[in-house]
Amino acid sequence: MLKTPDGTHGIELIEFVTPSALDGDSRGPANTIGLRHVCFEVDDIEDTVRRLERRGGELLGEIVNYEDFYLLRYLRGPDGIIGELAQAFGSTDDAQQALAERVG
Repeated sequence: MLKTPDGTHGIELIEFVTPSALDGDSRGPANTIGLRHVCFEVDDIEDTVRRLERRGGELLGEIVNYEDFYLLRYLRGPDGIIGELAQAFGSTDDAQQALAERVG
């Protein structure tokens, strides 16, 4: 995850290798070729989801626990780009280090 110099904001760039998906589908899944989703780290995912729902956000799926490192939830923005919300268990640095150790 790329972070601002003060460490308060970040952006994660992800490239999916599989499964393959069709080009040109603005409503396609998160792994479609091109800019498909942007991940935002939040402190309280449930509060953020409630606020987005009140503003008419198109929420996708449910909050999921990703290997006890992050809580994740997807939503779709007005241009069809998928946004991902991520809340780390413990500190973000601890979650990223533990995940990196697991994969490798």
